[in-house]
Amino acid sequence: MTVGLWLPPPAAYGLRVVRDARGNVHVHRPFNLEYELACLRRQDAYIQQCALLGVKPVMGEAAGNWTFTDNSRTYMLTGPFDFDTDSFKIALFLSTSNLGAATTTFAGVTSEHAGANGYTAGGIAVTIAVTGTTTVTVDSTTNPVWTAAGGSITARFGCLYEVAGNVVAYFLLDSTPADVTATDGNTLTITINASGVFTLA
Repeated sequence: MTVGLWLPPPAAYGLRVVRDARGNVHVHRPFNLEYELACLRRQDAYIQQCALLGVKPVMGEAAGNWTFTDNSRTYMLTGPFDFDTDSFKIALFLSTSNLGAATTTFAGVTSEHAGANGYTAGGIAVTIAVTGTTTVTVDSTTNPVWTAAGGSITARFGCLYEVAGNVVAYFLLDSTPADVTATDGNTLTITINASGVFTLA
């Protein structure tokens, strides 16, 4: 059993999310004492709830934004990525991985989490949905879940990639940055943003 840490909606406390002309998303977070106190109250309630249920709390900062590799946009236009028909997976990588903007093929990425402790090499298959007309959203309808068994699952990055092909995008599991650990018997869940992985407008 896992218990999620819910934080107050930032928009209610003067935080703004802005998309620039290049499509990059920026979060403007001026210091707001009321928001910080609300987060602390939620965190305290979360820890107490975990204690009552006998489960371990999983703490950390928010996951980072999806980041395209340098070639992703070109691959979308020239054909290597067909989100309607290709098979995709999300995999986990260690802090020592070379995963970054210059990444091309999934096979060329180093330091994937070992196939052990409830993690299978190559990650978990996800279902990609393409919706919309004037604004097209590419979304994963699957939230990957790993349950640690026989040891912990610890990772720094996650990435979405085409099976036997190229990496589409990657992200930090904790934008601090820091490793995220699911201890034996607990789960690590990647919850895809309600707005999808990315949009074209």
